[in-house]
Amino acid sequence: MNIRFSFMRTLALLVIVVLIMLGVYTDFSRLGGSVVSKLSSASSTIVTGISNNAFERGGGSAVELSDVDVSQPTLVSFLAPPAKTLPERDWSVLPPELSAQSVYVVDAQTQTVLLAKNETAQRSIASLTKLMTAYVASRRIPPASDIVISREAVATEGKAGDLVAGESLSFYDTLAALLLPSSNDAAEALAQAVGRDMFVSLMNEETHTFGISDTAFKNPSGLDEEGQYSSAKSVVEIFRRVYEIEPLRQVLSEAVHEARSRDEKIFHRFLTSNWLLGSYPGVIGGKTGFTDEAGQSLIIAWQPPESALIERKDSAPVVFAVVLGSQDRFGDMRTVLNWLVKAYHW
Repeated sequence: MNIRFSFMRTLALLVIVVLIMLGVYTDFSRLGGSVVSKLSSASSTIVTGISNNAFERGGGSAVELSDVDVSQPTLVSFLAPPAKTLPERDWSVLPPELSAQSVYVVDAQTQTVLLAKNETAQRSIASLTKLMTAYVASRRIPPASDIVISREAVATEGKAGDLVAGESLSFYDTLAALLLPSSNDAAEALAQAVGRDMFVSLMNEETHTFGISDTAFKNPSGLDEEGQYSSAKSVVEIFRRVYEIEPLRQVLSEAVHEARSRDEKIFHRFLTSNWLLGSYPGVIGGKTGFTDEAGQSLIIAWQPPESALIERKDSAPVVFAVVLGSQDRFGDMRTVLNWLVKAYHW
């Protein structure tokens, strides 16, 4: 009897153990399937439901609990942090030493500020003013227009471009005279084509439409005049707007531009004053400026060398860089560009 009782008890215990194991297995399978399903769903939710900004910030993204069926056991998952946003600063490389009083450098593709020094300080910008002159002229003067070079325009201080009173140039050739040798005569001629006072007023109005409030213009050439000023940061913003206009971008990329007066009696060969164009790798455009009050200034568009690019080879960034109040604008800019290659992973 005792043997039979012992056998029955053992059998009962075995049955109970089997039932428990089956229950645990079933719950585990349900849990596992739910977890896999929810993880898959969560990943899909994150990829399709979270904005790209979340990835760009570099943090993990959690699944919203409202997206998960809480009636079933599940897990909240995190995506691994995304790749670092480029350009990435190498902080072991110290900032460069420059003679320029104001400096501002920005990646035009990502709007990342790469270098800044007194970038909001108001100061004279000399012939970088002509960037705004070119912008207004391109918006207000029909491209097919001829520009008459008046005696008043030729009487303006400075002889860059060697324009001749009474000659007419095409609009594009006049822009080349304005932006390459930095002709003050061309600036005045373009302004007179609209009406000088109206033109200067438009320069200020357009600047305000850019959201710039620290800039004022009194003349179209950039000659020193009380009440005419800007900042390194604002000059870069003006340059960015100019660079969006294809004919202006084209002119700024030219080292030499040959032109004839409309009657073909006068020949001009306009040379850029931006000596880095064609001599420093990656410089694809720019504009110089100089007056006694402003000192030397230079703004350039530059692309990092392909050897420095990591993940942006198919869309190489364009960098805008300006130095104001420099004692050696080309030396300062070379220093900035050399530093950018070392200080950033592109």
